[in-house]
Parts: sequence; C-alpha cells; structure tokens
Amino acid sequence: MEHRPAFQQMLIDMRAGKINYIAAYKLDRITRSVRDLEVLISDLEKHNCYLMCDRDDVNTSTAIGRLKAIKQ
Repeated sequence: MEHRPAFQQMLIDMRAGKINYIAAYKLDRITRSVRDLEVLISDLEKHNCYLMCDRDDVNTSTAIGRLKAIKQ
C-alpha cells in the first residue's frame, strides 16, 4: 500500500478525521494481502472509520462485516 500515493493520502485524511467511510467496489481493489487488510482494519477502528465493499458484502461498521473482511 505504500506505493500508492492517493491511497496514502486517503489514510492521512482518515487519521485527520476528514473521512468516516471508505467505499470500494471490491476488497481486492483495497489490498490483496491479508496482513495489510488486518493492519488497515485496525487503523480504521482506531480512527472510527469504516470500510464498505459493494461486491464482497463487507461493511466494517458491523461485527459481521468485520468478520467477512478478515475471511476474504
């Protein structure tokens, strides 16, 4: 994820409280690494931000959605 400047800027904005939700078409558009996803979800939780992926039925604002994200 560090080689994606726009993604990094989005994370900076999220940490600054400018973003509450991140929406993506599919989870693999965010990351294909389970480890990166785990770190991202942890970071999202720290900053009260949520990830929603349309095609993968992931919504980390719910416990079920967090579980689905990790299982992907």
